[in-house]
Amino acid sequence: MTAQISDEGPKLSDSDVAALEDALGARLPSDFREFLLAHNGGLPDLSTIDVDGLSGSPTDLQVFFGIGRPTKSSDLRWNWVTFRGRVDHELLPIGCDSGGNLFALALRGDRRGRIFYVDVERVADVYPVAANIRDLLGRLRD
Repeated sequence: MTAQISDEGPKLSDSDVAALEDALGARLPSDFREFLLAHNGGLPDLSTIDVDGLSGSPTDLQVFFGIGRPTKSSDLRWNWVTFRGRVDHELLPIGCDSGGNLFALALRGDRRGRIFYVDVERVADVYPVAANIRDLLGRLRD
């Protein structure tokens, strides 16, 4: 079963996503680009996820960030700017758990497209979670 998304953000155009990519200086993986165009962030109906190696796992995926979302802390660009310098520069925060820790997408290198869990208190603690956004959605459970 794959998680469904509710409370989606405003519909996006290709140019909206391209503007974000220009700001990031990187192109988004095609599957994440498709996810943004289809949902623009939102709340997954299945939110529990296991994070291998994380003390206290499982955690939840509370919200996916999007572009131009009404709540600033749910906006991709706001999170990218806020966590730049604190989180690996190749990682784009794409969501968070209820404790404020991040789920982040690798934008470059051999990790490109992979999703990681980042403990914001100990940003060196980065845990692989999923091979891509589709894999992440498929790993979410009740």
